[in-house]
Amino acid sequence: MPWDGSELWVADLAADGALKRSQRVAGGLAESIFQPEWSPEGVLYFVSDRSGWWNLQRLSSDCEIEPVCDQAAELGTPQWVFGTSSYAFASPELIVCSHVDQGISRLAILDTRTRKIEEVNAPFSDVQYIRAGAGHAVFRAGSPTEVFAIVRLISPL
Repeated sequence: MPWDGSELWVADLAADGALKRSQRVAGGLAESIFQPEWSPEGVLYFVSDRSGWWNLQRLSSDCEIEPVCDQAAELGTPQWVFGTSSYAFASPELIVCSHVDQGISRLAILDTRTRKIEEVNAPFSDVQYIRAGAGHAVFRAGSPTEVFAIVRLISPL
């Protein structure tokens, strides 16, 4: 199952559709990879459980994996549901994300330069399906007292 072990590969795509210079960059039998995404600057980001927690990683310019934000919380989601996303780029420097800490999903903004994560004060305990663009984010959120809704966050991005 992908939540037990999976691999992340990159390759160049030839004009005829053939793969060239393919390379495994992360993962294996005991490492789960979730939601690989290219940043607006062309850097490969992904969630990995290599630390024991699903945390955000990126592939550096010298092809080394570096943690973006290490924390004792989960940035991944159960992978038996397709199409989920726990983070999205609002800009090259800002990622809107949801991380689960002690069973509660919290909305946060992650600065990719400083690697600091700042929680957004919101009344939600379940935040999923995050999408973002310049200056805004959209996601599905709810709580025991708030019915699930599609929410648009404009500030503080």
